[in-house]
Amino acid sequence: MTNKTNESVVAGSVYDVICRHFLDGTRTTPLKYDDPRLTIYFYGEEVHISQFIDEDTFNKICNDETGLGRVKKYYEEILGWKLCTTPYTLCAELLVNGKKFLVSGETDCIAVDKEGKLHLIDFKTYSTYSKLYHDTEHETSNLYDIDAEKQTDNVAVEYAEQLAIYKLLLRASGKQIQSNELLFFGIAYAKKDNFSI
Repeated sequence: MTNKTNESVVAGSVYDVICRHFLDGTRTTPLKYDDPRLTIYFYGEEVHISQFIDEDTFNKICNDETGLGRVKKYYEEILGWKLCTTPYTLCAELLVNGKKFLVSGETDCIAVDKEGKLHLIDFKTYSTYSKLYHDTEHETSNLYDIDAEKQTDNVAVEYAEQLAIYKLLLRASGKQIQSNELLFFGIAYAKKDNFSI
């Protein structure tokens, strides 16, 4: 990797693929470090995540008490939501200030609550030095609660805009979204070609 931008893209991609497979509501076996599905595209090649994180870091991410296991329990057992991490590609023509724009994006996770209402959950990584608004107890942020005036880092506001656009795209396809949430994981860059989450 040549710079922090590349590192953050790789970190985000690694985190995304782990989250998708760990939180997948249809998964019946534990997710393992050597699972062949845990690959990302890096400079046009499919590369296993083991090229970027070690097994200890992977196990921390997937930990039942402090990692994704806790997150999965919160959504599924406490809230009673069903999680779908299959990517859903959104594409619609939106009218903005009288001009038409073709907009597209891909969801990270769509959850269905007990009443059948839909919730968007977006996976995000951030530098542990960043100051982002989020609920530290659950590592999530309901974007309706973000106060842009109090932000010291505008990244959370940009994320809110991205999910607002996804919400509009889903509405254009006839689906109503009850809430938008961010699922944050902090990244510490330890050395040139590696990082820890």
